Amino acid sequence: PMHITPGNHDIDKPENGTNIFSAYEVRFRMPRIREVELTPYPLPYEYGNAYYAFQYGKTHQIYLNSYSRLDPGSKQYEWLVQELESVNRHQTPWLLVTFHVPIYNTFEVHQHDEQMFKMREHIEPLLVSHKVNVVFNGHIHAYQRTKPVAFGNVSDTGPIHIVMGAGGRNADATFLNEEPEEWVAVRDSAHGAKR
Repeated sequence: PMHITPGNHDIDKPENGTNIFSAYEVRFRMPRIREVELTPYPLPYEYGNAYYAFQYGKTHQIYLNSYSRLDPGSKQYEWLVQELESVNRHQTPWLLVTFHVPIYNTFEVHQHDEQMFKMREHIEPLLVSHKVNVVFNGHIHAYQRTKPVAFGNVSDTGPIHIVMGAGGRNADATFLNEEPEEWVAVRDSAHGAKR
């Protein structure tokens, strides 16, 4: 099965309309928590295909929306807390989380995206405290895999973060630093599919 999470190119709104993510909602059907709440631009976009979860084999998979509100008290945040607390690690020992904008980024591009800072501030503590195994992201048109990392430091208590955006358009992503950050396991700015 193919499952998706909304990205910045899905925010589109009709030229004379106000609702965002409407094409994304029409084209795809992901497992729904509730019917979609599309609101006028700029944000938020709640429920529908925005965020959801399911079990597949020995995995519990959670998909978040980088472009819905992320702060405590928001619909997505409160849903995520409940979802994480409901995970039975005996039944599904692998806890995987997917969202578009990465928390960790070794490339020059997208270093100032608001969503990265909000994910780091509000969502990363939940990922670490609930012992998420792997986080999957896109957004950066390159490939990156971290070591287990928590709050900017290599740590056995943190998840591995994988950015797999190299299959999109060639963006010639240059590295932020010549030497990789301590938490980087692999980084590759080449365009194309990776193994």
